[in-house]
Amino acid sequence: MNILKEFRDEVTKYMIVLFTKGDALEERPIENYLKELHSHLKKIIQIYGERYHVFNKIEKNKQHEVSSLLKMMNKMVKRNEEKCYTETMYNKNKKQLRNEVENSVAENENENSCDADGKQKGEKEKTLDDRKDLEKFKQKMDELAKTTQNNELKFDKLKKDIQQLQSENEKHKERIFKI
Repeated sequence: MNILKEFRDEVTKYMIVLFTKGDALEERPIENYLKELHSHLKKIIQIYGERYHVFNKIEKNKQHEVSSLLKMMNKMVKRNEEKCYTETMYNKNKKQLRNEVENSVAENENENSCDADGKQKGEKEKTLDDRKDLEKFKQKMDELAKTTQNNELKFDKLKKDIQQLQSENEKHKERIFKI
């Protein structure tokens, strides 16, 4: 899976699969739908600790959906000892992956070194291609680091919005109980 290649296995402790268009299920429970899923999606849900949530745009009780997701997120955060997947973790994993790729390229260079007669010229070209691929990979990793940072900011904003919704919900409950 590309996500696991980019972020390593550690990221799975911090992920929840979100399904949108829960209304398309009509009255059918998501659990029934999940039984019939494609094996790759089942594997993803399993790898992410069976954490998934469904949003239904027709649902009248939006607060219940948000509360349910918040409970799942809070449980996950507690399980992760109040830690989140950070840019530092991502950069560490990115560095490890780069080192692995560079070591692999270096091993290939050593295996394919030319002899006195200049044999294995095609192998040198292959190494150059590998280096170009490595450079492309490094650029992609840098782009992903920026995307991760942006996503962290968005996640923080979403978390604040959810906290605000919870606060508003509590105020509404207080008003209801006063009446």
